[in-house]
Amino acid sequence: MPRWPQRAQDDNDLLAALKKGDDKAFDQIFRIYYSSLKLFAFKLCANEQQAEDIVQECFLKLWRLRGNLANADNLKSYLYRSVKNVFLEKHEKRSSHPKELSHDIEDDSALQIVIRCETSREIYRVLQLIPPRMREVFVLYYLEGRSTREICELLHKTVNTIDSQRKRALQLFRKQFIPG
Repeated sequence: MPRWPQRAQDDNDLLAALKKGDDKAFDQIFRIYYSSLKLFAFKLCANEQQAEDIVQECFLKLWRLRGNLANADNLKSYLYRSVKNVFLEKHEKRSSHPKELSHDIEDDSALQIVIRCETSREIYRVLQLIPPRMREVFVLYYLEGRSTREICELLHKTVNTIDSQRKRALQLFRKQFIPG
């Protein structure tokens, strides 16, 4: 069983092995790129579950199309482009005016985009430090805007449990995000 190094120059070897149907190469590509692709998707959609769905869909497409990746010379850029394309496809399906997104992005200054990306990256980093159950409640309540009742029904927990987890998650988030 080959063990693939995690250096960028070895992407070509991984890609060549993947094109031949090597599932171990696919597993290694997944391990190397999943977290960074999920963060990138999260920056685009600001929703952890949607980010996971987008990245999973990209990896499914990568596996399905593994024999037809003739145009894929740079694995990393191919994967990031794939995430962006899946996000845009999903956004266009939800939006009655698909060009709104590109118009909004063009109107923003480069500095605003960088600040938004850096803030999203930091939020995502801090969220990973919160215990998984609390993180789930935090994301549902603060990022997705769901009510306590909805979260109770979704997670099959009591109102007191959800309120407690939400408050504790917020304390942990503030402690990590705003140190001092």
